Order: sequence, then C-alpha cells, then structure tokens
Amino acid sequence: VEAFAVDVEVDVALGLPQYNVVGLPAGAVKEGGVRVPAALKHTGFKLPPSRITINLAPADIRKDGAAFDLPVAVGLLAAQNLMRILPQFSARKHRLNWANFEPVRAAQFEEWLRKAGVPE
Repeated sequence: VEAFAVDVEVDVALGLPQYNVVGLPAGAVKEGGVRVPAALKHTGFKLPPSRITINLAPADIRKDGAAFDLPVAVGLLAAQNLMRILPQFSARKHRLNWANFEPVRAAQFEEWLRKAGVPE
C-alpha cells in the first residue's frame, strides 16, 4: 500500500447549487457530495445553496474512498467562515492542506471541534 499527500481545496461561489469534485476522484469520493452536506446539516450547520468545487491535488493520481469526507467538510466550513482553522493546518483563503492529517478517535475529534468553536 502506497500513501501520498493530497491537498483538498474548496471553493464556494455564488451560482446555481452544484457540487463538483475534480482531481481524478473515484465514485466513492464523488458520492461525498451527498454524504458531507447531509452530515453537516444534521450537525446543525446551515449551508446556503451555492456552487461548490472541490479540487483534490495532485490531479494525476486517482483518489478513492470516503476518507476525504472529513477534510472536505472542514474545508466547506472554513470556506464559508463557519469555523476557524486550527494553526496546525495551513489555510489560505479557501485552501486547506490536509497532508499532515492523521486519523483520530471520535473523542479526540470531538475535542478538536470544541476547541475550533464548532457548536455542539
């Protein structure tokens, strides 16, 4: 198994509501367009209808699986100024570098969300 770093770049713009993923995503990654907004809705975030583009770089390597849902969700919240990014993540405008993301247990993630100011 070979691992590689992936930058998740999120752009939220005015326009007809749509959700596009670019950067050679497989089916499971594209299906995140259903999972992520639904999960955010059920956690109390109200995402306005907008044109959402998710770029997964590098574009020449195929990405598969639901592991991108969390960075995409955080990128969506940050791009709409619904949460601030913690210092260990590199955030420039609507870009979130997730190369240093490590798997966390649910309790650790809940603590991270609390520190980031996400409402319960």
